[in-house]
Amino acid sequence: MKAIQSDLGYLCYWTEEAGYLYKIEFDSDLWVLVEEGIKSWREVVLSGKVTAPQSPEDKQLYKKVWEHCETKYANILGKGDYTTLPSYVAK
Repeated sequence: MKAIQSDLGYLCYWTEEAGYLYKIEFDSDLWVLVEEGIKSWREVVLSGKVTAPQSPEDKQLYKKVWEHCETKYANILGKGDYTTLPSYVAK
């Protein structure tokens, strides 16, 4: 969404039992958190380390992103901005 400067996108989550399509509105606060995480991962990759970022700051950032996404998900469900589609794979 950031790359194409779109305020709206859709997230598709599929399992063998069903498909889920969520309407997502761009969230600049979440994007700032994601950018911080990307920078942290980039530093790890460039350093040649083979483990995920583990500093207390990184763990706090992970927690902030998780909590922000939980809130967004609850809002999506509350507004009914999703569609559930049956899957025929498991049948």
